[in-house]
Amino acid sequence: MLGSKTKKNAHKKFVVSYGYGLFGLIVVGIIIGVVIPFSVLLFSPGIRYMNVTVSMVALAAGALVPMMLAYAVGDGATRAKNKQLHHYNGVLFGALAYWLALGFSALGSAVPLPMLDGYEHGVSRLVIMNVWPILATSITIGLLAWYFHRSTSRFRKKELLQYGVYRSALFIAIILTGIVLPVIQALWPSVQLSYPGSFVSAGALVLALAISYASLRNLKRPTAEKLALSLIGLTFLNVAMLAIGQVFPYPVDASSWLYPVLSATATLLAIAVWVAYLVATRRAFAK
Repeated sequence: MLGSKTKKNAHKKFVVSYGYGLFGLIVVGIIIGVVIPFSVLLFSPGIRYMNVTVSMVALAAGALVPMMLAYAVGDGATRAKNKQLHHYNGVLFGALAYWLALGFSALGSAVPLPMLDGYEHGVSRLVIMNVWPILATSITIGLLAWYFHRSTSRFRKKELLQYGVYRSALFIAIILTGIVLPVIQALWPSVQLSYPGSFVSAGALVLALAISYASLRNLKRPTAEKLALSLIGLTFLNVAMLAIGQVFPYPVDASSWLYPVLSATATLLAIAVWVAYLVATRRAFAK
C-alpha cells in the first residue's frame, strides 16, 4: 500500500500532467482552428497581410496567454523548494485563469464600442476584444499571487488549495462565468456575449459540480478543500470539452453524418478525462 504522502504527491503529479496535456491540446486546436486557416488566407490575392497576421496573433494570444502567464506567476509565487509544488500551483493558477479569461471576454464583448463599428475597424475591435481579457486576467492573477506569496512567508510548503482566497476566487469565477452569464444571455438575448448561453449549459455545469462534490464528499479533507478539488475537476472537464472538441471532429465537414458522431465521441472522451480525475483524487485522499 502506498503511504498517504506518496499518494498525495502522485496526485499532484497527475494534476500537473493533466494540465500540461490539456494545454497542449488547446495549442493544437489553435493551430488547427486559427493558425492554419489564417495562414492560408495570406496566400489569397488582394488580402491585407497585416490585418490577417494581427488577427491571427490576437486570437491565438487571447486563448493561450492568460493561462501561460497564470502558470508562470503561480510558479513564481510558490516559495517551496519542491519543484513539483511549483508546477502544481502553476497549473491551479492556470485553471483559475481559464474561467477569468472566459468571463472577462464575455463581459468585454457586451460593451458597445460605437467608435469601432464598421468593417474598416474590424481588426482593431478584434484586438481589443482579445487583449482586454489578457490584461484583466493578468492583473487579477497577479494580485492573488502576490497575496499568496505573502501568506506563505512562514509556511513555505503551503499548497494553493489550502489558500482560502484562491478557493473563493475559483468558486466565484466559475459561478459567474459558467452559470450567471449564460443565464443572463438566455434571459436577455440582446446582451451580446462572446459565447452562447442557456439554462441547459448552466444546469449542466451545476449537475457536473454536484456529481464531482458527491464523489469526493468522503475524502479526508476540509469541506472547502473538497469543494476546491471538485472545482478543479469541473475545470478539467470544461477545458477537455473545449480542447478535444476543437481537434477531434476537425477533418470532417459539419454537414457530414459523421460529424455528430465524432462530436459525441469527443464529449465522451472529455467525460472520461473528468472521471479519471475524480477516481485519482478519491484514491489520493481516501480515508
